Order: sequence, then C-alpha cells, then structure tokens
Amino acid sequence: MINKKAVSPIIGWVLLFGFAISTATFVGMWMLDQAENIEIPGAGPDIYCNDVKLSINNVCKNTNNKTIDFNITNTGNFKVWRYTVGRDTTPKPDQWCLQLNTNLNPGDEQSFKLSIDGQMDSVIGGETPESWYADCTTILTPSSLETVNEAKFIPWIRIEDEMMYCPNQKLILTNSNSNLNIPC
Repeated sequence: MINKKAVSPIIGWVLLFGFAISTATFVGMWMLDQAENIEIPGAGPDIYCNDVKLSINNVCKNTNNKTIDFNITNTGNFKVWRYTVGRDTTPKPDQWCLQLNTNLNPGDEQSFKLSIDGQMDSVIGGETPESWYADCTTILTPSSLETVNEAKFIPWIRIEDEMMYCPNQKLILTNSNSNLNIPC
C-alpha cells in the first residue's frame, strides 16, 4: 500500500525543483540578452585614435599654381585607410572632401597633392563622415589670387571591419607654420 501522506511531499519537491529550473532558465536568458547591450567604457574610437599620428613635411605650392604638394608620414600604430581633407582658401571659405583608399601603413610616407581650386563641397554633405564623398583631386583652372590659408586632415582607421574617423588627431597646416604658398 502507498502512504498517501508520502506522495504529496514528493510531488511538492518535484514542482519546487521544476519551478526553480524554469525560473533560473528565464533569468539566465534575460541576462544574456542584457549583456549584449552593455557598452564597456573606454572601448570607443578614442582608445584607438590616441595611437593614430600623422606628420607632414616638404610642403610647397606647385609651380603650376594648381596644387599644394607635400608628404604625409604615418607615425602612429594603425594603418590610415583614408582622410577627410579640408581647405580654406582666399576667396573661398572652408571646404571638405574625402580622400579614399589611402592605405598608409605605420612608418610609410605618401605624396599628396591638394587641389587649390578643385571642386570641393563648401558644406560637408551629410550628417555623418561616411557621407563625405566629394572628390579631393579634381583640378580646375585656379585664380591667380587663390591662396591657401589652411589645410586640415582627419585620419580614418579600421577596427574589426568598422571604419572610424579620428577628429581628435586632426592635422592642421596654416600659413603661419608651413610653406603653403611657397613655390616648389
């Protein structure tokens, strides 16, 4: 014969154990979903961009009066994949474009020609840097009065297949600290 008093405690333990397992499963799944959305402080672009460095040398205005010629050296730790390039000329104010496919490895140097009067957007096109695709290299006939007041370069790096621009590493050449308008 089965003791009726012994059956109900066994059923109670089975139900309690089943409830504990289902609750633990639900809480565990919820925690995994929440963990995917956690951002670790300090793991943003700034942590990588701090190791991005560029230097510019041999700056001069080409004798054809159409380009500023110079060399860019990657003195940082990351490959620079492209630049956002800005220029301020007289009489045209700040203009920007995106130079694609730079692929400048650490320690490498690259010659660069910045068009003095080439077509560049007078306003950056779009809210995000990914949409800045004006051509940096188009050369038009320059005005004889055209002078470059400032040139700016913002490097882009790639981390885990994601392109990041590093505005805190912007390199600026001005008339006061370079040979922007000295003939080559």
